[in-house]
Parts: sequence; structure tokens; C-alpha cells
Amino acid sequence: MNMTDSPKPSSWLQIMAKYTLWPMVLLISIVFVRMAILDGWSEAVVMGVLAMGCLSLCHGLEAVLPFEGRPRDRKEDRLDYLNVFMTELFAQGLFRGVIFLSGVVLGTALSRRPELGLWQAAGLDQLPWVVEFMLAMVLIDLPLYWQHRWMHTLRGLWSVHTVHHSSQRLAAISGIRNHLLSPLMTASVSLAFGALGPSVDLFVAVHAWIVVKGWLQHANIDLRTPGFDLLFPTPRLHRFHHSRDPAESARNFGILTTVWDHMPWHRFPFLGRFMAFQHATWFAPQGRLAPAGYGSDLADCGAEESALATWWRHTKHPVAVWRELPWVPRMVRSMGWPVGVVGAVLLAHRLVVVGLGPGLVAAVVAALGVAWAGALQWLHPMDSHGHASHPEQDGGWTLDLLHLGLSEGVGHAVAQAGLSLAGLWLAGMVTMDGGLVPWTLLGLDGLPLLVQLAMAMLLLDLGLYWQHRLFHEIPPLWETHQVHHAVRSYGPTRAARHHPLSPIVTTAVWMGFALLGAPVEVFAMAQAFAATNGAMQHCGADLRIGRLDAVFAGPSTHRWHHARDLHDRNFGPNLTVWDQVPWHRLPLVGSLLRIQHTTFFRGAEPGPARIGLEEPLVSSSESALVNWFHQVVNPFRPLVLGAIRWLSFPVLVGGVGMGAFVAIARSVPVPLVVLLALLGVVLVNVGLERVIPFRESWASDRAETQTDLVHLFLSGLAPHVIVAALISLGAGISGVGLASVVGNMGLWHRLGLTGLPVVAQVCLTVVLLDFCLYWHHRVMHEVPFLWPIHEVHHAPETMTGTRVLRNHPVGPLLTNLFVVVLGALGMEPTVFVAAQAISLTVGILQHSNADLRLGWLDQVFCGPRMHRWHHSAAEAEWDHNFGSITTLWDRVPWHWTPLRPLLRLRRVSLLLPRDRVAPDALGITEPIHVESYHPPVLRWLRHARHPFRRAA
Repeated sequence: MNMTDSPKPSSWLQIMAKYTLWPMVLLISIVFVRMAILDGWSEAVVMGVLAMGCLSLCHGLEAVLPFEGRPRDRKEDRLDYLNVFMTELFAQGLFRGVIFLSGVVLGTALSRRPELGLWQAAGLDQLPWVVEFMLAMVLIDLPLYWQHRWMHTLRGLWSVHTVHHSSQRLAAISGIRNHLLSPLMTASVSLAFGALGPSVDLFVAVHAWIVVKGWLQHANIDLRTPGFDLLFPTPRLHRFHHSRDPAESARNFGILTTVWDHMPWHRFPFLGRFMAFQHATWFAPQGRLAPAGYGSDLADCGAEESALATWWRHTKHPVAVWRELPWVPRMVRSMGWPVGVVGAVLLAHRLVVVGLGPGLVAAVVAALGVAWAGALQWLHPMDSHGHASHPEQDGGWTLDLLHLGLSEGVGHAVAQAGLSLAGLWLAGMVTMDGGLVPWTLLGLDGLPLLVQLAMAMLLLDLGLYWQHRLFHEIPPLWETHQVHHAVRSYGPTRAARHHPLSPIVTTAVWMGFALLGAPVEVFAMAQAFAATNGAMQHCGADLRIGRLDAVFAGPSTHRWHHARDLHDRNFGPNLTVWDQVPWHRLPLVGSLLRIQHTTFFRGAEPGPARIGLEEPLVSSSESALVNWFHQVVNPFRPLVLGAIRWLSFPVLVGGVGMGAFVAIARSVPVPLVVLLALLGVVLVNVGLERVIPFRESWASDRAETQTDLVHLFLSGLAPHVIVAALISLGAGISGVGLASVVGNMGLWHRLGLTGLPVVAQVCLTVVLLDFCLYWHHRVMHEVPFLWPIHEVHHAPETMTGTRVLRNHPVGPLLTNLFVVVLGALGMEPTVFVAAQAISLTVGILQHSNADLRLGWLDQVFCGPRMHRWHHSAAEAEWDHNFGSITTLWDRVPWHWTPLRPLLRLRRVSLLLPRDRVAPDALGITEPIHVESYHPPVLRWLRHARHPFRRAA
């Protein structure tokens, strides 16, 4: 739009507003800032109030006093507001806020010590405040001018700044459309100004001028500034700076003043030959208020894409440009690694010196190291040279973050942040108090700091070298370490992919070094080197260190360690010194080593073409969380599963019995105790059946489980309530109430059994309870008219933990008739309920589809293996193993007793084949007819009427 003049004003008020608003707003802002600072307001609050107030004012003036009347562009609005949230508030707000406050703190400290501040040393603080303010604007505008000018002349910097010029309109909100890197390039000037030592009110006032002037420069407000154009970058001058015409946009670089735009820099000796623009950069054409159009080359792209896609394209635009610059690959290759590690070491030293805690220093340096490695990989990736990378087989950065948060969190946060920081504290305290530590005794504390760091790294790397080598030498440890070697792609976060055991062992090495009593600065610097070097070793940037690999374990050295056929080389994490020692030739040591060669290997840079294991440990069909779980558990899977198989039964039986005893002793209602025991054991059993299934074909479907639950409520709980009401007279269930009523009048008390230890009483009660349940169970098999009732329980052709609930409604009634007799003995309710809880637990585990191993306990308890034979489909096998808890009563030869005439089964009822672990089939000879589509309640009805159909 070529505007030679704007529409004539309709009132004198608009004329006055056009010519007075710009200087008035700036003047009022500066006065407000100085008064607020002098009144004790916080600097951050002052700048926040000023920014929000100025933005609100600009929005209002754009509506009532527009410079250009144009239709609203919703795409541009969305993009600008997206920049507010994604760039300004998060990125620029963070960087600018931190650096601004750092400048405030630095300026305040220097203003209080005039001998250190150049501003005070030059006597500038003695000038009138207005003069001091104008002088500060001119001085700070010089670096801002050249920074702005270089952003237009240097291709690499222009790729960042072009995002700001991409808007095809001028609006207040468009003034903050910037790239994420812009604050990193501009805020350094603020910090340098603070280092001069100006007063706080002056420092904040200069920044307030920048903020307010920036809003007004970009706003679509018809502001006229005749006369001011010569001294200040007014809205009119800045519109031409945003011109689409390159000849006009390469003008008016001044941020605070136009003084430096008037300078003929191209005529200066030596300097002029390097100038891209051979003219003064101040530009204010006569008779024109605005250029013909706005925007940069980026404005021509993305007309059909969303605002988010446009923002992301703007964000990654500089990377594509920088990759094409010939000097960027060379700089990344040659300087990326040394700049990273040296910068990390220096930063760690300064942070410790200023008083930051070692834990915070380690976290900050590690995060910056990962960011640095990621930036290098983005600028010059190694994959562009034909090196294979398969992130789709790695789980990507999501799995890395899980390992960082869970593996490193569990291992490092617990071990390293605990033991390592404890070591730092111990090293510092011992050195402070006594000085009688190895580091002091050896005289190392008197050496220069750099020499101490070299000694520390040598000692640390010796321990870390052997820790790393043992993880390769010892097969069980290799099972855990291969989680780290399974990665098939490069990335700065790949260094965090470890089994939780690895950081715990690594921490032990750091702990041992901390006990040497080295200064905390040395410890922190060594940690910074290790963290940053680790991130760059695993990133995908093309980094070269040349012959430095004779000392340092750089990226290429470590990448060869990850090559598929060279896992037994280059164990040193930071140095290659110990890899070059022929350990296999040393007496005693060599005979213990599996790797019989020197472990140093210098391969071609930047590294091997293929890394990782032959068999991937990550499944692309599983989620990152499932893959992490498998990687953590699989190395210990045989040991863990074996422990679960062998310990689950005794732990559950003993734990539930003890818990029930304690609950009753604390007056928890008996029904609640039984219900909690039932639900708890069932839920644990469900997990066991999934982790260690006995037979996959026995896995229960939803319909079968629902049928079991219906049996629980209609065949289990309802009869128990009836028995509790009719037999125990409401005092409890299953004889508990009767036992508590009988009390001291019972046989238990008269025989003196209450004086036995509690464990002995519980064991005796379990044996007696099992006697009652044994005969109840055997009677159900012996008596013909009772067998159809019990047949409902034997009908399922599979066994799971919930099958114990599948009974005919009459079954629990008969069970309680037998059990209530035991309650008449008068034992303590706590003892009786503990025995019942044990019976309940054994009953659920008997029917479990979990592969539970009892070993010699099979001779004592009627466990899953024994009870499976009782559920065999062969009649010759199901008439065995009637015991509900123990095998004691199955071992008794009842057919040799006076009961022989009453028994149908005249043999010992114990059956435990040694050559087989389970029968071939389960169930009964004539299955109960139930269709798969029948709902659970209908299935229960068919089971309930089964005995009566058999009788008919």
C-alpha cells in the first residue's frame, strides 16, 4: 500500500491525538517507571504492568485511530497470538526475564560499589537524571544498532530475524512475532549494560523505552511525529524498515535513537570496505508515510497452512539456512565437542563458586548439555553421511524420557542424588573439619585447579572404566547393560537409556571418589564434563576430535563401542587412557578377564554405520511404557518369575492369616475382614495368572468370570447370611460368633489350649478346621444324592482363582454346618478368623491358573498341583485329595477304621503323581449344558437346578 497521506481527520481531537500521543505515551511511561522504582516496586512488576498497559492502549487506539483501514486477517491474528504464547511468554519471557533480572541485580551490586562500576567511575551518575538517561540511550543503542544491522546483512542471522519481518501488516501484536532464538541474541546487550553499573531506575527506564517504543512502532495507529524523525526511530521510520522492498528495509536500524543511522559508516577507513550498505542507513522519504507493502520472503509461504504449521516452519527455518552455510558444518565438526565440554566445566565451576548447590549444578549442566548436543545434531546431523539410524526401532525420545524419569529417576535420583550428594557433603565436611583425607595427604589440594581436575578425571575414569567393563565381562550384568546397547539410532537423550541397576552402580564409583575429599568445585567440574560428553557421545551430530582421542573418549570413540560387532572395545566413558593399558597381560588380573586384548579401538570418524544389537529389545507394536517395563524386568525375569512362583503361596497364606488376626484384634468387623481377604487374594491371583500362567488355554473369559461373581453373591454371600442369622443367631458367620459366645465355657479353654502361643493355636485350629472341611468335602463325594450339588463346582473345564466361588447354593450351607461345630470349641475369635482366612486363601490359590510351585510344601498343603487332580475329568482321579487346606487327613487310612462300612472309597485319598503335574482334562463326565450366549444369571440358574434335574 503506497500511502502519501491518510484520510483527513474529522475533528480537532483526532488531530491533537495524532501529533501528541507518541511523545506523551513515552514520557508518561518513563516518569511512571522511575517513580515506581523509587517507591520500591519490583522491577518485574513494573515491566509487566507497563507492557500490559501499553498493549491495551495500542489495541484501543488501533480501533479508534487506525493508520490503515484494512479487513481483519484472522490467519495473521492466530499466528500472532500463537507467537505470544509459544514464543514470547515461554521462550522469550524466560530468557529475557532471567537476563533482565540478572542485569538489575548486577547493576544494583555495582552501583553500591562505585569502585567496580564503570558508570560510577566515569562520574556519569552525577549528571542530571534526564541527561544521564539520554546518554544511556545513545550508548546502549550502539551495540543494538550493529546487532540489528548484522541481522540484516549476515545470512545466518537474517534467517532468524526474517521471522519478525514475515508479517504482511503492521499491528501492535505483530511486534512480538520473533524467532525463539531472538532473545538469546538481543538480551546479551542488556546484561552488558547492567555490567556498567547504572542505577536500577535508569536501567529499567531504558528498557521501558524499548518496550513502549516497540509497541508504538508496530501498531496500526495514525501517529504523526514531525521533527522527532531526526532523533528517534518513530513509527513512520519503522514502517519503511518493514518494507517489502529490500532497498527500503535495509534502513533505520536504530532501536532507541537514530544517531547511529545518521553515521556514514561506509566512509570510515578500513570499516567501509566491509559494509554491505554503502550509504547512511537513515531513511525518511519526503511525502510518504508508509511503504508499498510489508513482509519478507517468509510471507509468501504457507498461505494454505494452519497457524501452528506456519509457526513451526518459521521456527525451523534458520536450521535449513544454517545447514547450507559452508562454515557451519566445519564449525560443528571441529568446535562442537571442545566448546561443549569446556563450557560445561567452566559453567559448573562458576555456579559452585556463586553458591549453588551441587545437585542443582549437576541438573542444570546436564540439561544444557543435552540441549547443546541436540542443537549440534540439528545443525549437522551425521545421518546425512549415510550412517544408518533406525529411531522407529528404538521407541524414540518417548522411551528415552521414560528411562530418564523412571530408570534414571529410580536409579539416579535415589542413588546418585542421594549417595553422590552425600559423598559431596561428606567430602566437603571432612576436608573442612580435619583435612586428614587422601586428597589432602597426597598434597593434591595445593595443585592448580586444572591439574586437580585432570587427576580427578583419571581416578574417576579408572573406576568407571572397570564398572563399564564388568558390565560387559559378567553375563548377568550384561543382561542389564544391553538395554543401553539396544539403541539403533543416535540422539542426545539416548545416554539416559539404562537399566535402573546401572546408575546405582555408577553412583557407587562417584561415591568412592567423593570420599577422597576432593574439593566440591573439582567434583562438580568432573560431573559436568561427564554429563556433557555423554550427551554428545550419543547424539547424532557429526563431531570430530581428531587425535584428541588418544586422551579423550569423544563421540566417534564411543560410537565404535556401540557398533554391532565391537561391544568389547572403548570402555572408558571420558578418557581412553585406561583402554590403552594391556590389562590382559597383568599377573592375576589377566586370568580373570574374558576379553583378552587391549580395549582401545580408533575407528574412522564420525563412527560406524550400524549400531545396536542384532535383536532389538523394543517392539514397535507396544507402547513406550510397556517397552520400558520389559527392558527393566527382562534381565531379571527368570529370577523374578522364579521368586514369584516359589514365594507367592507361602507369603500370601501367611500374610493373609496374620492380617486377619491383627484386624480382629483391633475390633474390625468379621464380615469386613473376610470380604477384604477374599477381594485381596482374588485380585492378587488375577495378577499372578497374567504374569505366570500355568496354561494359556485356561485363561478365563469375561463371561466365565461374571458367572463366578454371580455365584459369589447368590451362592456364597446369601447362604452365609442365612447361616449367620439362623445358626449363629446373628453373632457372626461360620462359627466365629459361636466361638466368641462360648468363650471360657468351651472345650478349648478347659483343655488349657488358650495358654499356647498364638501361632500354635492358629496351626491347631487350621488342622481342626481342615478336618471339618475334609469330611464335608468327602461326604459330598461319598453320598450319591449330595454329589449332584457338588457337581456344579466340578463342572468347569478350566481352573482359575475365581472358580472357587462357583458352588451350588446348598454347598455353602452344608459347609457352615460343619464349620459351626468347630466354633463350639470356644477358641479365641482372632484365632478362628485367622484360620478361616488361611482356608480362604488356600482355597483361591488351589484353583488358580498361576504356575505356583510349592516344592516340599506339597506334602503339607493341598496346593494347586494337588487340587488339579481332584478336578480331573477322570472319575478315578477326582475321588482323591479332599483336603481343603492340608494333606494330613488325606493321608489317614480311614478305610481301616470303624468307619469302613460307611465309606464308598476304601483307600487312602491322597494322589500326587510324580510324572505329571496336571490331568489331561478337567470337568465332569456329563457337563452342565450352558450356551456361550447365556447371561451369567441364566448360567447360575442352570447350575442351581442341576441337582434337581439329575434327581428327576
